[in-house]
Amino acid sequence: MFKIKILFIGTFFMLFSHSLLMAENLPKTDDEVMAQVGDSRLTSSRLDMMIDMMPPQIQVMLRSNEQMKKELINRWVEINLIVQEALSAKIDQDPLVMLKIDEMKNRVLVEALISKRLDTQTPAPKKEIASYYEKNSSEFEQSEQVQAEHILIRVEANASAEDKEKARKSIDMIQDQLKNGESFATLAE
Repeated sequence: MFKIKILFIGTFFMLFSHSLLMAENLPKTDDEVMAQVGDSRLTSSRLDMMIDMMPPQIQVMLRSNEQMKKELINRWVEINLIVQEALSAKIDQDPLVMLKIDEMKNRVLVEALISKRLDTQTPAPKKEIASYYEKNSSEFEQSEQVQAEHILIRVEANASAEDKEKARKSIDMIQDQLKNGESFATLAE
């Protein structure tokens, strides 16, 4: 189970590493350096930001389990070593890679803008919602989709044979009327 959690965190980290790489331009602080690969440094504040980007359940696990936090740092080191190798091989200069990086950057910017706008929007006043509903009530109406009807002939569990026979005759009579074209709705009343 622990290995699955570590694998999940590693996978999640790799999926969001493009956002982290863009964070290289953040202002440098004097906080503790947790790891370093070339010129890239993972500081404690940056590690906290990485954890903050993860789902709440993962955040709790990482903040309460030092081993998982170390595993996250190791994943950062591994990814940055691979990034260094890719940069030295000039993979970042490939037109297709440049396009993908640009697209990822655009997605992150759009996501951040949408998130910012959603955070600053105030909910519509209740009066405005009620007014909209009144003006557009037909949009919220649903036509009748299914109407179930049934005919119930009740017979007590301890009923006499005579009562059971009366119920059976009633059922047979209703079935005959249905076969002769009588409306089920009329008979159900």
